[in-house]
Amino acid sequence: MMNDTYTINDLYTYRPASAFAHRWRDSTPIGSGKTGAMLYGGASAETLILCRPDLWLGGRDGGVPDVSDTLAPMRALADAGRYAEAERLMYNALVERGYDNILADMRTLGQVRMRFSCPGFFSDYTRVLHMDCAEAEIGYRIDGVGYRRRYIASRVRDLIAMSVQTDGTFDLSLAAGFFESFEGGRENAVRDADGKDARYDVDGDCYVYSSSHEGAYFGIACRIVSDASIAVGEDGIFLTAAKDALVLIRAFSGEQEREEACRRAVRALMECPADYEVLLRENEQVYRPLYEASDISLYGGPMHANEELLTDARRTEASVELIEKLWRFGRYLFVSGTAEDGLPFALYGLWVGGYEQWFTHNVANENVQSIYWHTAVGGLSVLDRALIRYYASKMDGFRENARALFGCRGIFVGTYTTPVNSTVSWYVPVILHFIGVAGWLSRHFYN
Repeated sequence: MMNDTYTINDLYTYRPASAFAHRWRDSTPIGSGKTGAMLYGGASAETLILCRPDLWLGGRDGGVPDVSDTLAPMRALADAGRYAEAERLMYNALVERGYDNILADMRTLGQVRMRFSCPGFFSDYTRVLHMDCAEAEIGYRIDGVGYRRRYIASRVRDLIAMSVQTDGTFDLSLAAGFFESFEGGRENAVRDADGKDARYDVDGDCYVYSSSHEGAYFGIACRIVSDASIAVGEDGIFLTAAKDALVLIRAFSGEQEREEACRRAVRALMECPADYEVLLRENEQVYRPLYEASDISLYGGPMHANEELLTDARRTEASVELIEKLWRFGRYLFVSGTAEDGLPFALYGLWVGGYEQWFTHNVANENVQSIYWHTAVGGLSVLDRALIRYYASKMDGFRENARALFGCRGIFVGTYTTPVNSTVSWYVPVILHFIGVAGWLSRHFYN
């Protein structure tokens, strides 16, 4: 049921992502610039992990104590060659004066779990990411019957659309929920985000699961469109004896009014064209000009699956095909992971597979800069606007840093920031003392 004529813009593999802990990194990422999804791609089950760029939890910001009196003695120690003592002087003063800035972490919003009828063993499996049109595709056979699933994250409508087709029929059950972390090799049970206040809603033929954390509501709304029998209840959506179906998913976050947020999500699903091809075409019209604003051509030979490319790279060296596909994959991820009117591309982009992941922040001692270095020469300067607006919005915190640490006017941009954090993070002296961030970021403002 799938076209197996691949191009340099196609990443394909012959297996689903593993179900074990942390193997979400093997999933297929798609993103609208504001909502990211990771697809496991199983035959009898599909898990979509959903993320939003504004869901940062657990942070505390502000209140930097005045430690500028440490600057002169710190310089004196450095002049005397006592560098180890010098580097800890300001750091220790912050600790002693009770500074308790805590960086927020980007969190997974939740997941949608689908179960498909699977009467036998699957074969002829392929999972493909078409990077030039931002579409993921999964195909396989069960007892000779073909199945095909296609996915997009609509940049136009900020929702996930999945088309399911088969030569026979299938049953499908869908439910959404939130999880906390991976422990002992498996996901924790689906849970309420606060241990309370999670709620299922049924609105017509839409199913909504919402919860709150730190004063804001977030959630997932789902709808299935099919000519087959559909039942919607508190346990999810159930589809029976279908030949095809369109699954629509809308995630939301950072909302102050739960009822209105749920209604808006449902309205977006109900007003969405119930035609996957229409959604694919309208998304491609917006996405493709960004992806194709720059191009390279390094390889002209036959295409190979991910497994072959990686095996060869480990045994000998990276092939030219792999190098070009990595360039295209990086471009695909950047365009899919941020939007002009959204938040900048943080270290994980829109794809965080669980709570408490390391380095989800905007880290500007080179990471932020290297993520954005390509935009001016790659025709993607329009996406710099999210980065510039983000840092410009934090000037009050940056001025507080300059005053409290150095007793001066102007700004000091700390290495680590998040949408929650602007004042300096000080966990190790080498990070506290890196003063090059603002100057380095100014290149992006200039460009």
